[in-house]
Amino acid sequence: MSAEKLRGKYLLIMTDGYSLDYYSFHDSLEDAQTKMKKDYEKSPPPSWKEDFKEMSHCSDTDAILFDNGDYVLVWNIISLTENYIPKGEAE
Repeated sequence: MSAEKLRGKYLLIMTDGYSLDYYSFHDSLEDAQTKMKKDYEKSPPPSWKEDFKEMSHCSDTDAILFDNGDYVLVWNIISLTENYIPKGEAE
């Protein structure tokens, strides 16, 4: 996908702290938020300890999930605007 076609889209990134495990492009912020929330809601361990559950959260553009001290998942939504795509890349 060319840089110009990415302008105005939203990128959803997910990492476990070691690598970028998942990303997707969305046409609207709402679509990216829906995907992030679904991924967050299906990620907790079966017996999620209350203290790790309390530290975890899902907001409008980011989420963090602590899995009982075993690992941490982090999501972030980035708006692909002029700030993120250099002018030379779009031409």
